[in-house]
Amino acid sequence: MSCYSKGVACSFNDDFNELAPLVEEADMIVFATPLYWFTFPMQLKAAIDKFFAFLIGKRTLKIQSCALLVCSGAPNEDGFDAIKATYKQIANHMNWSDSGIISVPCINAKNDIQNTDALKRAEEFGLSIQ
Repeated sequence: MSCYSKGVACSFNDDFNELAPLVEEADMIVFATPLYWFTFPMQLKAAIDKFFAFLIGKRTLKIQSCALLVCSGAPNEDGFDAIKATYKQIANHMNWSDSGIISVPCINAKNDIQNTDALKRAEEFGLSIQ
């Protein structure tokens, strides 16, 4: 509960103190990730958990919207239910509008994504962001 009490996001020095100023300057955040055991990988989840510092430190973020780009070896869209629910809860809690979700199942090996329309959808999504 001592976030920002020493002028930086974390009262002890960790990598989030380097990430926090970048997040504070962003107007959108895009979570681009593989699916790990139905949710975010540990490394990304650790950074997301640190967003708590912005709330405790009463920091106003410029972020207004967010998006989720996720791929998985899951055989169908049902495998993404948990990460989508977590993402939506994060967006809701942070008061961000959801700009969209692109989920891509059946990605099991290098270059599998080349056999899908996912890259085209991601490009179109990127071009649609104002």
